Amino acid sequence: MAVHEGLRVQGRVLHALILREMTAQYGGTALGYLWGLLNPMVAILVLYAIFSNMHRISPPGIPLLMFLITSYLTYNYFMAAFSRASGAVQANTALLNYPQVSPLDVLMGRYILDALTYTLVLLIFTIIGVLVEGPYWPLHPGAAILTFWSAGLMGHGLGTIVGTLRPKIRSLDNIVSPILRLGFFISGVVFTAHMLPSWTLPYLDWNPLFHITELMREAWFASYESPFADFSYVGLILFFMTGAALVLERMGRRWITE
Repeated sequence: MAVHEGLRVQGRVLHALILREMTAQYGGTALGYLWGLLNPMVAILVLYAIFSNMHRISPPGIPLLMFLITSYLTYNYFMAAFSRASGAVQANTALLNYPQVSPLDVLMGRYILDALTYTLVLLIFTIIGVLVEGPYWPLHPGAAILTFWSAGLMGHGLGTIVGTLRPKIRSLDNIVSPILRLGFFISGVVFTAHMLPSWTLPYLDWNPLFHITELMREAWFASYESPFADFSYVGLILFFMTGAALVLERMGRRWITE
């Protein structure tokens, strides 16, 4: 009975935190949330216009718009998850004065909201892509959504680590920010592994986000097979990153007041 009551209280806390995050992020209006859903479309349409004017050819069997949707949106989810997780605790310090609310609750609230939002964004974009370019539904929907969620989980894990260490390592953002900016160019957002010289792959296959992008294409398009993508590698990185994030989150609770 005590366990059931504890879970009920925990659920109410998470529900309240999610509603609070929606209000803070989207202004508490349907229009604000709709703009949050469609905001990534601007970047995708810009890339689509640029590549179309350059007569950029996507890989065989992969139309250009769907190519950009599956790659850029996955990367965008990772970056948004990282940004929101890294600032979650600092933005909600006042809430931590309540005994029912812990830093982990705040992080979980943001993770659930981001997962629901970006899954809906992916569905909307997929429908748009199908209407524009034909019935390019995912070949393996379960694998595609699992891979997509992996990008968000990786972003939240890394963001939690950086956000927790930030009070102790003041220059951490100066180190992480350039690496993340470089990530756009080495994570397969606008190219596939097959487009690269073979000698470059050993230098890029350490990047788990590149694996995720390639796995997303494999799950979506029947014509695509990555030369190196490995979900077990992604799973291993997620396992250790999530474990490190949970340990540091526990240690960082006492750093907040320092």
